[in-house]
Amino acid sequence: MWNHLPVDANFGGIAFAHTEADIYFDPALRLENVELTQDTWAGKYIRTFDVWGKSSRLDIAQAYQTAEWTGLLNGVPASTSRTGWSDTLVRVAMNLYGAPPLYGEAFARYRATAGRETIVGVGMVLRLPTGDYEKD
Repeated sequence: MWNHLPVDANFGGIAFAHTEADIYFDPALRLENVELTQDTWAGKYIRTFDVWGKSSRLDIAQAYQTAEWTGLLNGVPASTSRTGWSDTLVRVAMNLYGAPPLYGEAFARYRATAGRETIVGVGMVLRLPTGDYEKD
């Protein structure tokens, strides 16, 4: 979990990222001057809970992406594009040390008086193959 959140709470968010990049390939692939332009829209849901007296959480993230690559293939201008859903990411995490599981007002009081805090946690991320894939 690695940050302190109140227990039995729901959080949600959305994000947008625009990426432009030059991509360098092994010369054996005969791809040169490859450029990427990508837009990503993502949403995330977080649910916090108490497991065995430890602050824990479940995160679910889903993104939709559009991307275009341009460059030279065997010295000839070429391009390709992809649009679709990314794989769904599911993360389960638990704080093992620090960040006690607190609810509502108790959480607010603790955070108001707590100084710097060491937090140690463990987590597992599952990448579910829910995205759009090319059949070939």
